[in-house]
Amino acid sequence: MDLTITGAQEFAALARKLRAAGRTDLRKELYKGINRAAKPLTADVMKAPPKYLPAGYAAELGLKVKVRKRGGGSNPGVRLVGSAFTPGGRPRELAALNRGHLRHPLFGDAGFWYDQAVRPRFWDEPLEKDAPKVRKELLRAIRDIARRLAG
Repeated sequence: MDLTITGAQEFAALARKLRAAGRTDLRKELYKGINRAAKPLTADVMKAPPKYLPAGYAAELGLKVKVRKRGGGSNPGVRLVGSAFTPGGRPRELAALNRGHLRHPLFGDAGFWYDQAVRPRFWDEPLEKDAPKVRKELLRAIRDIARRLAG
């Protein structure tokens, strides 16, 4: 499960310039700025499951969200990646949950599985709500580091 904010050609150009200039200090600072900008997205996604899923399931979902950054190549961007595992270590189907489809065993009995409709878009809605604000913060961080590199 992920959200990608792409199109930031400035990000790719800056990452290349930082690499070419050997400015690992500014590169680290850029990535810290990106993490700061993405923090509200991560927090909102982590708070969302109780509004979308049955209480017992939401409580044990075990959702984890990571920020992945890619500055080079033809498709630069910032990506939020989600994962969740059952207490037994099986991966949960976050894409299906996002579509409104929950499949679970009856009271933990792995011999009897049931399909249940749940409110869709537990992942998409919080990310879409915050994306414009986060995009501004990302561009601010990119432009700040670009000024410092030039200056």
